[in-house]
Amino acid sequence: MFDPNDLHPLPRYGLAVAMFDFWKQNDNEFPQIKTFKQLATLADTSLGLNHYGFLLEKNANGPEVGKFVYRNFGDDRGGLRPGKSSGQNTANGYFLSPHVLTSNNSAMMVKEMAGLRKALKGKLTKNYSLKRSFSPMTTKMNAGTRSMSDPSDDVLSAAFTAVATSTPRKAAALDYGSFTNVGLIPDLPFYVQSTGRYPLFEYLVVLDGILHNLKPEVLTGTFDEKKKQYKRPDIFNGNFRYALRNVDFGSLGLVAAISEWRKQSDQHSEEKVEEVLTYLASFPIYIVGYDSIRQEQFGHHLVTLTEGGVLYAMLNDLWKVEFYDSADGRMDYSNPKWKHLIRNVDRFLRFFTPASFQGFLSLRATYPMSFYLIFHKYFLMQGINESILKSAMALGRSINQAAYFEARARTDADKKTNRDLYTYKTRVLASLESNIRSARTADQLLGQLSTTIGRMASMDIDSAAGPFFEAMLTSGPDRIELKQAQNLIVTFMRLRQEHVSSKEEEQADKNELPVDPHGEVDYSEDE
Repeated sequence: MFDPNDLHPLPRYGLAVAMFDFWKQNDNEFPQIKTFKQLATLADTSLGLNHYGFLLEKNANGPEVGKFVYRNFGDDRGGLRPGKSSGQNTANGYFLSPHVLTSNNSAMMVKEMAGLRKALKGKLTKNYSLKRSFSPMTTKMNAGTRSMSDPSDDVLSAAFTAVATSTPRKAAALDYGSFTNVGLIPDLPFYVQSTGRYPLFEYLVVLDGILHNLKPEVLTGTFDEKKKQYKRPDIFNGNFRYALRNVDFGSLGLVAAISEWRKQSDQHSEEKVEEVLTYLASFPIYIVGYDSIRQEQFGHHLVTLTEGGVLYAMLNDLWKVEFYDSADGRMDYSNPKWKHLIRNVDRFLRFFTPASFQGFLSLRATYPMSFYLIFHKYFLMQGINESILKSAMALGRSINQAAYFEARARTDADKKTNRDLYTYKTRVLASLESNIRSARTADQLLGQLSTTIGRMASMDIDSAAGPFFEAMLTSGPDRIELKQAQNLIVTFMRLRQEHVSSKEEEQADKNELPVDPHGEVDYSEDE
């Protein structure tokens, strides 16, 4: 036999899926594989299973006129023949399911799957051409002939590659940039001899928890009467529960979904979920599509952010971020700044480094309170004392309140421009940030803040900010350098915490989420 760990990530994933398919069909019995023929049977069975749900088809009996609940297309309804000639195309309400990683000409993949199933019944030592229709990570090569040719591999490896690219047992979505499907393939070991564990199989067990019981509205599509075309259902934003629409599809969205499932559901083992997340933090993850392939990694800190649904809450509220220069605080998703924000949030959360945090802060905006626990965790990891963090939070609140009072006064006095309160407040905040960043010493920074806040709001800075100032001005183990102090102030003054009490700040210790004064977090319910 061969060592599965030596396989390319795609066939290795396909092998794990085939074993998982067997496990699910045989009352959680792990397959005992001793011969290549048994492996061929596993691959053939999974390829057969993957025909079901290869396409999504509209159900004529929708919930209301113009809406259709999509369902998996099965061989029992005339055979799988995607394309115009059979009528199984988008014009008739058929879509290639998001987990199928092939080109828009999906009939080629169906043909290759049939060819592979036939080859599995023959001589397994023969080679089989790796066509891009089922092996998107390969490319044609020059083998010393006039024309380029497809690389080849043994029949089993080719078959398990096809299993991986066609199985519904992977996190997947439509890449709306290239309009092709992409899926997540973690580069986990198949087997760890020292521990006797099967990390890839264990990942599939956890993943199975979020791939099922999707809400009906996720599978509900509509028909555009004006354009005379069917619109894709929301499952194309992610084929798993708690899939987020406001982040780029990748490892972050998957971990966030597991975070919320972990919080909402009791149908799992906390220990097992923690172990799988730790696996994912230790190895690369491939985002594979027909037109694009990239690799991502994230740090172990992200595992701790899944506790209590903290990571999901922040990302689910990302749409509540308000740029300083947004009209009335409304987010314009076509604005390049939005895409820039998404990239920087992704980088910051995956790496949690000072450089990635600076990138995140580079876009001036205010944040909902669901960001608080993320910031809290980041600064703790940077060695900031808990009491200093609470003190910096109080200072940020004082600055934000002073900006509000100043903005309200300017709005009341404005008889010409009709600028609103939000516009004036963000202008004040931007000016304050410039002053904070321009300070060259801790003394200068403290003096500027005290004078400015007193002038704006006719009030003193919250006395709870005292420990923070002391950490800036004195030496010792809790001393904060000027750059770090500036980042702390800017971060917490941007938080919309007008109605947050000190009691709510203390919820960070319990891993609970403070109330957002602009509305509750919109959690999806577990099924």
